[in-house]
Amino acid sequence: MPLLASVSGIRGVFGDGLDPAVLVRYASAFAGWVRQRAEGTPLVVVGRDGRDTGDVCARIVTATLQSCGCDVVDGGLATTPTVAMGVLKHEADGAIILSASHNPAPWNALKLLSGTSEFLSPDEGAEVLDLAEAGPESFTVPHDRVGAYRQDDLLPYHIDEILETGTKTILLHKEDNQTGDYAII
Repeated sequence: MPLLASVSGIRGVFGDGLDPAVLVRYASAFAGWVRQRAEGTPLVVVGRDGRDTGDVCARIVTATLQSCGCDVVDGGLATTPTVAMGVLKHEADGAIILSASHNPAPWNALKLLSGTSEFLSPDEGAEVLDLAEAGPESFTVPHDRVGAYRQDDLLPYHIDEILETGTKTILLHKEDNQTGDYAII
């Protein structure tokens, strides 16, 4: 299965086009892109859906971001909107969401968000794709600049924000999403 790399994300079947080297290449490119825009040490939120490969992919992406000088907030198992709220909560410079949305379970993907908590624009996405051609070694930092790591369950914050704003929510039944649990959108 070929890897699908576009301005809207990087998608593929884990072990068949999407592998650790690909995750490192694109996560390091995103780290380089974020570092170009951040004042000081960039902060990136990482979250994932419940796919079988989500945890291992998230750990590879997290370690790569740290190796490229980004501090990381690991939001763990979280929906795309919840990770987006995590960007706002932590005033992060961006986020990587590991989720292939509607694609079958063997698929996984990197979805990239900017510091405004929005998906990258076509131009921004193209910049990350261009940076990926440079290779991860272009963005790796010395040992004394490796980024910090912390975990934060983002769901309570997302729920509180919904309740505070009075926004109507839709609760998806567990068979309607990849996590096998209920999802708030």
